[in-house]
Amino acid sequence: MKTINIKDIAKAAGVGVSTVSRVLNDQPDVKASTKEKVLKVIDELNYVPNNSARNLKRHKTNHIGIFVIGEYSTFFSKVIQTIEKEVSSQKYSIVLHFHKENVKTLEAAVEFALEKRLVGLIFLGGGLLSSDEGYLKQLNIPVVFGSTVLNDDIDKRLYNSVTINNFGAAYHGMMHLINSGHRKIGLITTNDGKDNVAEKRYQAYLKALEDAKLSHHAEYVTIGDYSIESGYHAMEELLKTDVTAVFAIADLMAIGAMKAAHDKGLVVPNDISLLGFDGLEVSKYMNPSLTTIEQPTDSMGMNIGSVILKQLIDEEETEHIVLDTSFYKGQTVKEMKEV
Repeated sequence: MKTINIKDIAKAAGVGVSTVSRVLNDQPDVKASTKEKVLKVIDELNYVPNNSARNLKRHKTNHIGIFVIGEYSTFFSKVIQTIEKEVSSQKYSIVLHFHKENVKTLEAAVEFALEKRLVGLIFLGGGLLSSDEGYLKQLNIPVVFGSTVLNDDIDKRLYNSVTINNFGAAYHGMMHLINSGHRKIGLITTNDGKDNVAEKRYQAYLKALEDAKLSHHAEYVTIGDYSIESGYHAMEELLKTDVTAVFAIADLMAIGAMKAAHDKGLVVPNDISLLGFDGLEVSKYMNPSLTTIEQPTDSMGMNIGSVILKQLIDEEETEHIVLDTSFYKGQTVKEMKEV
C-alpha cells in the first residue's frame, strides 16, 4: 500500500503543500474553509501526520538537512564534507537531498523538512526568489543558504547566508584576460535561468566586455551543465570561432574544454587561453595548471556549519557572511600583445 504524504493531501485538497503544512502546524493564516477542506481530506485518506510540527516537538531528531539545488558538483561535495565534520562534533547528523529542478524549490524543501523531521536546513546552490519568503516562514527552523544568489527584498531575519561575490569574482577574472591582451573571449556557462550563480557570472562577463569597449558576439557564448563532458562539447563549438581565450564558469567545464582543445591539436595556452572558476584541487595538478578563481571551499563549509550550530544551540540572531575569493594564476592564460 502506498504511503500517504503531504503532497498527496495537497493534491487531493487542491491546495499547495505549504497550505497543508500550515494546517498541520495549526497556524492561524489559513482560511477556515480551506482548513476544513484539508482536514476532511486527511480524514478520508486516513493520513496520520507523523511528521507534523507537533510530532517534531515530541520526537525531536538531531537531523540537519542539506538541500542541494541543481547538478551534483565536486565543489559541493567538498563543502558538504566540511559541513558534516563541523556539525558531527555536536552530535548532529546530515540528511542529503538533491533537487535538480530550480522550480518550487522552497515548497519541496518544506516537505523535505517535515518528512525528515529536520531541526535545521542548509541550501547549497540556486537562487532565493522574492516569492520564497512565505515558504521560509513555514519552515520555522534555522536555515542557512550557502553559495546561493540571494534576494534583497526578503527579510534577512528569516535566514542565514554564507556566500561569495559571484559577480565581482567573475569580473576580476575577465579583466585578467582582457589585461592580458585578449579581445575575443568566449564563455562556457549553463542554462539554469535567472537568479543563480551562472547568471551572475554571465552578467560579469558582459559587463567586463562593455567596460573594455569590446563587442559581444552571441556565437562566443556556449552552454554546458557543470560537467567535464559538457565543457568538452561547448569548447568544440567555440573552436569554430576566432576566440583567443575562454572563460568557463566552473573548473570541471574548463577541464573538458582543455581536453577538447588538445584533441583538436591545439596547445593551451599558446594557441588558446583558458580561465576556470572554483579552484578545485585537481585543477592545480593538470598540465598546464588551470588559471582559476578560487572559492574558499573549506571556509564556506566551516562557516555554514558554525552558523547553523549557533542557531540551534545558542539561538543567536541571523548571520550573513560574504567570503573572499582568490585568484590562482596557473599556466593557462597567455600574455598577448595589443591587437
